[in-house]
Amino acid sequence: ELYLLAEAGSELWVIDQHAAHERIVFEELERRYMQEVPLELTAPELLPMTEAEVASYLAKRDELANRGVVLEPFGAGVNATTWRVRSIPAFLVGHENLIPNLVKDSLNGDDVSTAWRRILARLACLPAIRAGHVLIDADAQDLLDGLAACQTPWVCPHGRPTALVLDELELARRFGRRGVRSVKQ
Repeated sequence: ELYLLAEAGSELWVIDQHAAHERIVFEELERRYMQEVPLELTAPELLPMTEAEVASYLAKRDELANRGVVLEPFGAGVNATTWRVRSIPAFLVGHENLIPNLVKDSLNGDDVSTAWRRILARLACLPAIRAGHVLIDADAQDLLDGLAACQTPWVCPHGRPTALVLDELELARRFGRRGVRSVKQ
């Protein structure tokens, strides 16, 4: 209900199903946001910003626009303390509450890529398989196949390992044995 056990050759794989599913969803979100057209908001989100954040936004405007986030001043031109979020990446629809975090993280010290990875990781965690969820064989195999297809299958988006791999020699060592037992084939 938490880990999958799989055998491959002389190795035992222990897969954390939540971390593995998070990685799969994260990479799917990453692909989607790179392919989808940004969505213009019909009711723009208002975002209070400090002078330093405005200066940072102006410096990062093109990079944010390339990622689908466009802001405009709401009031006194570029010196405004409130800005409107005019467009967002389409995958954020339904998660508009994350937009202020995304923009603020992008403007306050984090580079834009780091802020995006943090938001994508948070979004990937929400639908990921939870501890205690029993997977039937076909679902477990789909999870393993999905993980194998990932570009970075070894860690979840938060940096935790998705799998531990123990070969027969490591298992023997852990059980206090001297070596691998010969098994007739």
